[in-house]
Amino acid sequence: MGTLSGRGKHVPKKRYSRKFQRMAVERMETCEDVAELAKELGVTRRCLYKWRRKLEAVEVLDEASRPHTRAAAHRKEILQLKRLLAEKALEVDFLKGTAPTSLLGSVRRCHLARPAAALASSL
Repeated sequence: MGTLSGRGKHVPKKRYSRKFQRMAVERMETCEDVAELAKELGVTRRCLYKWRRKLEAVEVLDEASRPHTRAAAHRKEILQLKRLLAEKALEVDFLKGTAPTSLLGSVRRCHLARPAAALASSL
């Protein structure tokens, strides 16, 4: 396998490991001059951009094939939203002057960052 250069010479096609490609793309994201990076690594700019496209496609497929990861993220977000809702309900009840003890107990079980006493003192 090989390609022809502009001068008609046969240039063998090099193969780079996935690890090398990933490293090159990571460096490409943070470098100032892609052409300079390509020269340093001994590859073409086109090759770097091709690797980036390929690795982005692989990452999208990997993410799609791991539904448990998305489900875990959704569960975490739901838990955060429940905690926020409990905190806001506590604030509303406090402002009404009717903070029921059952709500306070559920808020404490949620391990809120701000305890009820700190919430009351901040109002």
